Amino acid sequence: MQLITICPKSQVVIPKHVRNLIPELKPGKKVTVRALDARSVIVELPSADWVTETHGMHAKIWKGIDATSYIHKLRSQWAKIA
Repeated sequence: MQLITICPKSQVVIPKHVRNLIPELKPGKKVTVRALDARSVIVELPSADWVTETHGMHAKIWKGIDATSYIHKLRSQWAKIA
């Protein structure tokens, strides 16, 4: 871990050893920035597309559940309400 300084225009310089670890990180490259909490920030290269970014998301939640029958069950409940 290395300490960096925030410039007067709220800019930061990513240390060279970090830039060397991520070859795609070049001048002019767009990155995403997220605050994790009041003390932590994540800087990431954006993924190629939304599908790649969200692939496998919530897989554990759906484990062991047949999604098709679940949706049919929900839709039948909607029919009863309407």
